[in-house]
Amino acid sequence: MSRKHSGPQGFLRQLNSMLGRSSQRRKQQSKYTAPAEMLETRQLLAADLSKVLYQATILDNTGPDSLVGSYLVAFTAPMDAAAIQAATGASSVTPYAPIPNSFDIVYDTPITLQTAADRISVLNNFEFLSPNVDMAVELRAIPNDPLFQAQWYLNNTGQTGGTPGTDYNLTSVWDTYNGRGVTVAVVDDGVDIRHEDLLANNSGSHLDLIDGDTDPSPFNTSLSIHGTAVAGVIAATGNNGIGITGTAYGASIAGVRLIFQGSANTASFVSATSIAQALRHALGTVSISNNSWGPVGTGDISVLPAQVAT
Repeated sequence: MSRKHSGPQGFLRQLNSMLGRSSQRRKQQSKYTAPAEMLETRQLLAADLSKVLYQATILDNTGPDSLVGSYLVAFTAPMDAAAIQAATGASSVTPYAPIPNSFDIVYDTPITLQTAADRISVLNNFEFLSPNVDMAVELRAIPNDPLFQAQWYLNNTGQTGGTPGTDYNLTSVWDTYNGRGVTVAVVDDGVDIRHEDLLANNSGSHLDLIDGDTDPSPFNTSLSIHGTAVAGVIAATGNNGIGITGTAYGASIAGVRLIFQGSANTASFVSATSIAQALRHALGTVSISNNSWGPVGTGDISVLPAQVAT
């Protein structure tokens, strides 16, 4: 146990070696004291336990030589706390209510993970063992946009009468991934690129197939609102204290104006060549193309756009 080693792999090798020696000792004893079935259970336990402890070491940032005074152990069947205490030499063993058949094992004198593994491996019905150590935590990114609290699809707290937790489940990754470096084309009835909540995420790679220029802003921002709303849901600027928070609030928007004064309730007519040009522009410029439109009813669009765009 005093042999030095380095890194998780070294710990795993030593743990396997230690558990292997323990299994051999138990194998010799089993000829006289234990049935073959019990021996097989304990040998499997030793193999599984090394993996569990290896993962816990990485998760809790606890090294192989770390001395830990408390361990959480769980079993697949009810166990007696007194029996666990007697087998492990713990100072106290207390049932841990949140997890069925689990216990908080406390030692007045902290022990290493290897020692804990050797002691716990003599018990039947083992499921997992984890060092109960303090870990550094931090609050996740919460945008300061005033309407974020109303965006139930991003963070559902039941604020609109819905089921809490029924949302995209993505806010926890915003500290690392928020869309930065990704450009999303919004092929629609226009995008108001001068909107205060979209201005900072303006990619500059725009196309207006109605007016034949590079400004995708709709002719009438009161009527043609669909594309701007879609762009906002995708990438409204986050943490600017304005409006809503985009799902990927660090991404850039490329507006492609294809539909003239469209709305959710009014059909518009668009040529197959225009559709193809819109798709081709998007494919050649951006990472993702969003198309929140389609043929009326169950109709099909022309095969031309697909042929030209590829």
